[in-house]
Amino acid sequence: MKRLAVLLILALLLAPRSGKADSSGEKWLPIVQSTTGTNYYIDANTLYYRPGNTALAWFKLIEDGDSEDSERIRNLAVFGKSFRNYRYTKVLCEIGCSTGKLRTLTISAYDKAGEVIHRDETLTGQWTTIPSGSCFDTIRQILCKR
Repeated sequence: MKRLAVLLILALLLAPRSGKADSSGEKWLPIVQSTTGTNYYIDANTLYYRPGNTALAWFKLIEDGDSEDSERIRNLAVFGKSFRNYRYTKVLCEIGCSTGKLRTLTISAYDKAGEVIHRDETLTGQWTTIPSGSCFDTIRQILCKR
């Protein structure tokens, strides 16, 4: 079953981009769901393969409204800003296909109205090892099979 889901997602990613993007030009496609209820999406319009066997793309992480992770995030307060109305996160990541590493370049948290409630840009982001069996490990496997 998991293999079928991976093949379906891969087919969606590699299909011609004839689908409509939303008004912002983003084209979010579901890619994987975590065991804790986080849904991972990729903006197919931003997927780019860089020299050195790396993939760069924007990802959207939407927590299931009833999950423990969702409640933990909503209880955060950073620099006086409340996350009580938190809805989703967008992350710009670079994935090393051959190294199995990930680098986060930008991360933004959004509220229910689509407004940014926190943003962090780490343009000199450090590479970290992608844990085996994690959602980003599945994403790496899908994106790096080109």
